[in-house]
Amino acid sequence: MKIIIILAILSVFFLSCSHQQMMNKTVVNLESKSNSKASGVITIWETKDSIKVIANIKNLKPNSKHGFHIHEKGDCSAKDAKSAGGHFSPETTKHGSPDKMHHHLGDMGNLESDASGNATKTIVIKKLNISQNDKFSVKGKAFIVHQDQDDMTSQPSGNAGARIACGVI
Repeated sequence: MKIIIILAILSVFFLSCSHQQMMNKTVVNLESKSNSKASGVITIWETKDSIKVIANIKNLKPNSKHGFHIHEKGDCSAKDAKSAGGHFSPETTKHGSPDKMHHHLGDMGNLESDASGNATKTIVIKKLNISQNDKFSVKGKAFIVHQDQDDMTSQPSGNAGARIACGVI
Protein backbone atom coordinates (compact mmCIF):
# COMPACT_ATOMS: atom_id res chain seq x y z
CA MET A 1 0.00 0.00 0.00
CA LYS A 2 2.84 2.40 0.87
CA ILE A 3 4.42 1.71 -2.52
CA ILE A 4 1.19 2.59 -4.35
CA ILE A 5 0.89 5.88 -2.44
CA ILE A 6 4.52 6.76 -3.14
CA LEU A 7 4.09 5.94 -6.85
CA ALA A 8 0.93 8.06 -6.99
CA ILE A 9 2.72 11.01 -5.39
CA LEU A 10 5.68 10.67 -7.75
CA SER A 11 3.35 10.45 -10.77
CA VAL A 12 1.56 13.66 -9.78
CA PHE A 13 4.92 15.39 -9.20
CA PHE A 14 6.34 14.39 -12.61
CA LEU A 15 3.13 15.25 -14.44
CA SER A 16 3.06 18.71 -12.83
CA CYS A 17 6.72 19.31 -13.74
CA SER A 18 6.06 18.24 -17.30
CA HIS A 19 2.96 20.47 -17.50
CA GLN A 20 4.89 23.45 -16.14
CA GLN A 21 7.63 22.95 -18.71
CA MET A 22 5.10 22.94 -21.54
CA MET A 23 3.61 26.20 -20.23
CA ASN A 24 7.03 27.84 -20.58
CA LYS A 25 7.66 26.96 -24.20
CA THR A 26 7.26 29.30 -27.16
CA VAL A 27 7.69 28.52 -30.85
CA VAL A 28 8.57 31.32 -33.28
CA ASN A 29 8.34 31.05 -37.07
CA LEU A 30 10.83 33.14 -39.04
CA GLU A 31 9.79 34.70 -42.32
CA SER A 32 12.06 35.80 -45.15
CA LYS A 33 13.03 39.46 -45.38
CA SER A 34 15.19 41.67 -47.65
CA ASN A 35 14.43 39.48 -50.71
CA SER A 36 16.03 36.42 -49.11
CA LYS A 37 14.64 32.90 -48.88
CA ALA A 38 15.83 32.33 -45.30
CA SER A 39 13.22 30.94 -42.93
CA GLY A 40 13.04 28.70 -39.91
CA VAL A 41 11.64 27.77 -36.54
CA ILE A 42 12.96 28.80 -33.14
CA THR A 43 11.84 27.15 -29.93
CA ILE A 44 12.33 28.87 -26.58
CA TRP A 45 12.24 26.95 -23.31
CA GLU A 46 12.16 28.93 -20.09
CA THR A 47 14.01 27.69 -17.03
CA LYS A 48 14.20 29.21 -13.56
CA ASP A 49 16.75 31.89 -14.46
CA SER A 50 17.26 31.71 -18.23
CA ILE A 51 15.88 30.81 -21.63
CA LYS A 52 17.14 28.07 -23.89
CA VAL A 53 16.90 29.01 -27.58
CA ILE A 54 16.91 26.24 -30.18
CA ALA A 55 17.11 27.58 -33.74
CA ASN A 56 16.60 25.62 -36.96
CA ILE A 57 17.14 27.87 -39.97
CA LYS A 58 17.14 26.99 -43.68
CA ASN A 59 17.88 28.61 -47.04
CA LEU A 60 20.96 30.49 -45.84
CA LYS A 61 24.06 30.98 -47.95
CA PRO A 62 25.88 27.62 -47.70
CA ASN A 63 28.96 27.33 -45.47
CA SER A 64 28.63 30.82 -44.03
CA LYS A 65 28.06 32.67 -40.76
CA HIS A 66 25.06 34.87 -40.04
CA GLY A 67 24.52 37.24 -37.12
CA PHE A 68 21.71 36.10 -34.83
CA HIS A 69 20.01 38.44 -32.36
CA ILE A 70 16.92 39.26 -30.36
CA HIS A 71 15.70 42.74 -31.34
CA GLU A 72 13.81 45.19 -29.17
CA LYS A 73 10.50 45.36 -31.06
CA GLY A 74 8.20 42.56 -32.09
CA ASP A 75 7.52 44.08 -35.48
CA CYS A 76 8.55 42.31 -38.68
CA SER A 77 6.25 44.34 -40.94
CA ALA A 78 8.97 46.16 -42.92
CA LYS A 79 10.37 44.39 -46.00
CA ASP A 80 13.87 44.85 -44.54
CA ALA A 81 12.77 44.04 -40.95
CA LYS A 82 14.15 47.34 -39.66
CA SER A 83 10.78 47.77 -37.94
CA ALA A 84 12.18 45.36 -35.29
CA GLY A 85 14.45 48.12 -33.99
CA GLY A 86 17.89 47.58 -32.48
CA HIS A 87 19.29 44.76 -30.39
CA PHE A 88 17.45 43.91 -27.19
CA SER A 89 19.55 45.29 -24.34
CA PRO A 90 17.58 45.69 -21.11
CA GLU A 91 20.79 46.51 -19.23
CA THR A 92 21.88 49.07 -21.86
CA THR A 93 25.28 47.49 -22.48
CA LYS A 94 27.35 47.61 -25.66
CA HIS A 95 27.18 45.01 -28.40
CA GLY A 96 29.52 42.05 -28.06
CA SER A 97 30.04 38.32 -28.04
CA PRO A 98 27.61 36.28 -25.90
CA ASP A 99 30.54 34.51 -24.25
CA LYS A 100 31.97 37.79 -22.94
CA MET A 101 30.90 39.44 -19.71
CA HIS A 102 29.51 42.61 -21.34
CA HIS A 103 27.14 42.36 -24.31
CA HIS A 104 23.52 42.95 -25.22
CA LEU A 105 21.42 40.16 -23.74
CA GLY A 106 19.98 39.83 -27.26
CA ASP A 107 23.42 39.06 -28.76
CA MET A 108 23.48 35.37 -29.70
CA GLY A 109 26.60 35.22 -31.85
CA ASN A 110 26.49 33.65 -35.30
CA LEU A 111 24.58 30.87 -36.94
CA GLU A 112 26.84 28.65 -39.07
CA SER A 113 25.23 27.12 -42.13
CA ASP A 114 26.21 23.78 -43.61
CA ALA A 115 26.78 22.93 -47.30
CA SER A 116 22.99 22.81 -47.81
CA GLY A 117 22.39 26.24 -46.23
CA ASN A 118 20.89 24.87 -43.01
CA ALA A 119 21.90 26.02 -39.55
CA THR A 120 21.06 24.88 -36.05
CA LYS A 121 22.06 26.53 -32.83
CA THR A 122 21.26 26.06 -29.17
CA ILE A 123 22.11 28.80 -26.72
CA VAL A 124 21.18 29.46 -23.09
CA ILE A 125 20.76 33.11 -22.12
CA LYS A 126 20.80 33.91 -18.41
CA LYS A 127 18.38 36.46 -16.93
CA LEU A 128 15.91 36.39 -19.84
CA ASN A 129 12.39 34.97 -19.64
CA ILE A 130 9.19 34.57 -21.64
CA SER A 131 6.62 34.48 -18.85
CA GLN A 132 7.30 37.51 -16.65
CA ASN A 133 6.21 41.04 -17.36
CA ASP A 134 9.56 42.68 -16.62
CA LYS A 135 12.47 44.28 -18.47
CA PHE A 136 14.08 40.85 -19.04
CA SER A 137 11.08 39.38 -20.87
CA VAL A 138 11.58 38.63 -24.57
CA LYS A 139 7.85 38.26 -25.15
CA GLY A 140 6.87 40.75 -27.84
CA LYS A 141 10.46 41.08 -29.13
CA ALA A 142 11.79 39.64 -32.43
CA PHE A 143 14.43 37.20 -33.58
CA ILE A 144 16.54 38.43 -36.49
CA VAL A 145 18.94 36.51 -38.74
CA HIS A 146 21.41 38.73 -40.61
CA GLN A 147 22.94 38.29 -44.04
CA ASP A 148 26.54 38.51 -42.82
CA GLN A 149 28.71 37.42 -39.93
CA ASP A 150 28.51 39.38 -36.69
CA ASP A 151 32.04 40.66 -35.96
CA MET A 152 31.15 40.91 -32.22
CA THR A 153 32.86 44.28 -31.85
CA SER A 154 31.38 46.94 -34.17
CA GLN A 155 28.88 49.19 -32.41
CA PRO A 156 26.01 49.16 -32.10
CA SER A 157 25.23 45.90 -33.91
CA GLY A 158 28.24 43.93 -35.15
CA ASN A 159 28.24 45.01 -38.81
CA ALA A 160 26.15 41.95 -39.72
CA GLY A 161 24.41 43.40 -42.76
CA ALA A 162 20.84 43.09 -43.97
CA ARG A 163 18.12 41.44 -41.89
CA ILE A 164 17.16 38.36 -43.90
CA ALA A 165 14.70 36.63 -41.54
CA CYS A 166 12.44 37.88 -38.76
CA GLY A 167 10.00 36.34 -36.30
CA VAL A 168 7.98 37.83 -33.46
CA ILE A 169 8.27 36.12 -30.07
